[in-house]
Amino acid sequence: MKVPSSDLLKRIIKQKLREKGEVETQRELGALVQKELKKINPKLRVTPERVRRVAVEIPHVEVVVETRSGKKLPKVCPVCSSELVPIYMKNLTGKKVKTGFRCSKCSYRGDMKRFVPMRYTFRILKG
Repeated sequence: MKVPSSDLLKRIIKQKLREKGEVETQRELGALVQKELKKINPKLRVTPERVRRVAVEIPHVEVVVETRSGKKLPKVCPVCSSELVPIYMKNLTGKKVKTGFRCSKCSYRGDMKRFVPMRYTFRILKG
């Protein structure tokens, strides 16, 4: 088993997203990338999780995260493992209240109830 480089993965992810426009799940994108890797070298392997983490780094690729409720708030971003930044608002009495958090690197956002990733959708952006 060989691990493909990030540059090779980025190239394949962009190619597949240009062909399809949008991929509905992390598993589907992982399968598309793995199929292409097999054509290059049958020993190359990649997990859908690594494909997602690499896709987040590509300019002009949008990763949309659908979330569900959970019990334990995450300490790091569940999409790319970067730092989470709290989001605050003022309530009616003027006190600062934490209402959610966002990732400092990718587009992930969560509120205080719905923050567990449920589905990832990948899109290529024009530009």
